[in-house]
Amino acid sequence: MKLPLLITTLLLTTSPALADDFLYLKCEVTIERTVFDWNLGEQISKRETDDVIHYKIDTKEDVVFDSTEPEVANEFTTDINQRQIAWKTVKESGSIYEEYTTHLQYETPGGVVGTIYQNDRDRFIEDSGSFRGSCEASNKSAYEAPQKEVFE
Repeated sequence: MKLPLLITTLLLTTSPALADDFLYLKCEVTIERTVFDWNLGEQISKRETDDVIHYKIDTKEDVVFDSTEPEVANEFTTDINQRQIAWKTVKESGSIYEEYTTHLQYETPGGVVGTIYQNDRDRFIEDSGSFRGSCEASNKSAYEAPQKEVFE
């Protein structure tokens, strides 16, 4: 009679940990972007902004979510020697093409670097750049707090 009670207790006490088995990071980044107008044949703007990106990493499923699009799971590859993960996101909607790459040091929170590329084929505008920053351990509530769009 005591064994079923023990098993039930063990299952109930381990379930919450399994239900939220993610690693959360907060990364402060500097984003550098250049916009080029192919109609004019010239650069029309260059800017640098500072921002914060929150990541939720599921190392068991090899997916990462970022706070700008929390519903999108990005599959990543792992570099075990560097303790880094990397992924590429590609989106296409009508004449807009977007591609982002990210490399993130996760096990001992460290650096994050990435590239940004957006192209509007109808308007002949290209927006490209990079971001770089440092990360620290965070938590679920910081990740779930309302975020603004980082790559607007």
